[in-house]
Amino acid sequence: MHYNGAGARIIETAIYVSIKKCCIAQINVKNCHSLSVWPAWRGSEMKNYKKYPNRRLYDIEASAYVTLEEIRQEIVSGETIEVVDSKSGKDLTRTVLMQIISEQEGDDREPLLTNRVLEQLIRFYGDSMHSLVSRYIEQSILSFIEQQEVYRKRIKSFSESEPIAMVRKALEKNIEFWTQMAPPPSRTRGRKR
Repeated sequence: MHYNGAGARIIETAIYVSIKKCCIAQINVKNCHSLSVWPAWRGSEMKNYKKYPNRRLYDIEASAYVTLEEIRQEIVSGETIEVVDSKSGKDLTRTVLMQIISEQEGDDREPLLTNRVLEQLIRFYGDSMHSLVSRYIEQSILSFIEQQEVYRKRIKSFSESEPIAMVRKALEKNIEFWTQMAPPPSRTRGRKR
């Protein structure tokens, strides 16, 4: 699902945060399918990849070369990844995550990160507020995910209830509301003066 308007503004800065650095994999959010970017984390082991000098990515577990799109699909399905340089062992996870985001932002869809947000993020680097902004964005994403779960639970409980009982309850509340709103019956009606 792609977000636009208010939904995009809510999460447009959130994608900046690296999944690995946020420790989001430790959160147990179930059935989070409404956000393709934030799926249900299964708490599984981290998926490990090596990046070779020829820029190819290698899945260590599957013993096969993979594309950036395949890694993106792993992330969407809930995997947490780690990418290391094949020679130096340097952690390249953030670089690969940012590359995936960059490709997603360049596709023919409305970007989550507007130019204004990207410019502001660039300004925060080297600023004294850098670490505060990073933590704020991280907490905003986590809060957004929690709110999505609460919303999902409410929708699920609503859809599992009996339709006739729900309609009856709604009608009763409606009658109660209008009864309270109606003026009390006048005692002067019908009396002769």
